[in-house]
Amino acid sequence: MLTPAGTGDQQQLEFGPDGQVRHYRNGRLVSTDTYELRRGLSRLDGQPATLVQYGRGLGQSAILSNSELILRDEAADGQQHVYSR
Repeated sequence: MLTPAGTGDQQQLEFGPDGQVRHYRNGRLVSTDTYELRRGLSRLDGQPATLVQYGRGLGQSAILSNSELILRDEAADGQQHVYSR
């Protein structure tokens, strides 16, 4: 498992109300993309989920709580990404 303690990198995602998502690594902007949120069924488990569709084609399911955001790649061998506030 990759963690900030192991890699030395701090990662941040910023989802803007303008439909743009910004990815920062160690405080530097490394990429931007468009995104759209919708409700649908996750390909991973067939359960209802909030889905994030990015302009470059990648899709993720999202689980949001008060303290963290979990993004799961919507692919059989996909990864899970956990972001803490």
